[in-house]
Amino acid sequence: MKFPQVPVGQYFRWQGERYCKAGPMTAHARDGSQKLIPRSAQVEPLDAAADTARAQQGGTEIPVADVAAALAALTGSLRDYAASLEGPARSALAARIDAAERDFRRALSLPGGG
Repeated sequence: MKFPQVPVGQYFRWQGERYCKAGPMTAHARDGSQKLIPRSAQVEPLDAAADTARAQQGGTEIPVADVAAALAALTGSLRDYAASLEGPARSALAARIDAAERDFRRALSLPGGG
């Protein structure tokens, strides 16, 4: 399929990368950057129904591993801060961080959510 035949909002694969069509000659890459796609480009449409519906709702697909990594980075920073505290504040904050991380993982069905 040629790029102009892809509807705006649909995901497609081109040159081994996944994009979402943003306009007549543009698409968004997974990292959020915009790419100019030649009209002559041969592309492979991906899951048209689900991806079009997701795009219409304003959502984007984020790999679970990316969410888990971002959560680990955030909680790691919070734990470093908690370690700098003294006394009961340290253990209280550490417990709240653990509970929040567990609840977040459970809500998104991430590994370690209990």
